Amino acid sequence: MVCAEQADHEGNLFTGPNTEDTQVIVEAAAFHDAIVIVQVNQIVDSLPRVDIPASWVDIVVEADKPSINSALMMLRRKRIRSQVSIEVPSDVGNESLRWEIPDKCANQEDLYIQHENRARLKAAISHLPRTYRDIVEFRQESEGSFKEIAAHAGISIGAAKSRVLRATRELRKSLAEDEAVSAKQPKCL
Repeated sequence: MVCAEQADHEGNLFTGPNTEDTQVIVEAAAFHDAIVIVQVNQIVDSLPRVDIPASWVDIVVEADKPSINSALMMLRRKRIRSQVSIEVPSDVGNESLRWEIPDKCANQEDLYIQHENRARLKAAISHLPRTYRDIVEFRQESEGSFKEIAAHAGISIGAAKSRVLRATRELRKSLAEDEAVSAKQPKCL
């Protein structure tokens, strides 16, 4: 269902000021055999222009209250963000604003935390019983399904699921204990 400003008696639509998304949506729906229902503010004899042809529209419904249709169109327009040129900075008072592009790379602190977390996880995995450790390491390396894990370990799929679940519980328990121990230790500044 889409909204338009006006429709003629044949079903052609005038979308009004908002013509960006509506035509694309209706065209895509029409060519994929979807049912296109349009709510219009009014049905008129002739349109200022035809934005959407009648062949793309299945049902046209005139709105009881045009304000509802207008409100929907205003909400749709608000979703479009205003565009600001990055070529010319804006002036505010005597100061000129400079555009700063955010650095998406992880900073050194984040990298260190990731490194520490990986080290803690590897240590916890190394303390698992051999049967659990083999399955966890295989799953980390290959990201395989339970069927692949079972074939690798020579066990049934149910046993593979059970071992992965038990290994995960053991790892969570070990990491939680490690976290509790490190929380009790005094921190150096």
